[in-house]
Amino acid sequence: MTHWTLDQIPWSKFDRSKVDPEIVKLVKAAALVEFNGGAYAIYLGRVFGDDAQFRAAAETWAKAGIQVVQDRCLLVEHRLASRRR
Repeated sequence: MTHWTLDQIPWSKFDRSKVDPEIVKLVKAAALVEFNGGAYAIYLGRVFGDDAQFRAAAETWAKAGIQVVQDRCLLVEHRLASRRR
């Protein structure tokens, strides 16, 4: 996976008039999850303490550092759905 920095983003090319404020809220939430990935994995490990496979997946995800937020949400959604069955 290629890594990038904020300095590599061409900020001057962004057109604020095309930004949906609701999408910005989602991006901010996703950024917080990314930034706090380690703490979030610990939290998920506590929530799903009875599921060793899920805890291992959460730990692996946290160690990887950069993950697709959608994958993470689907993982949690899947686990919650399986608890409801």
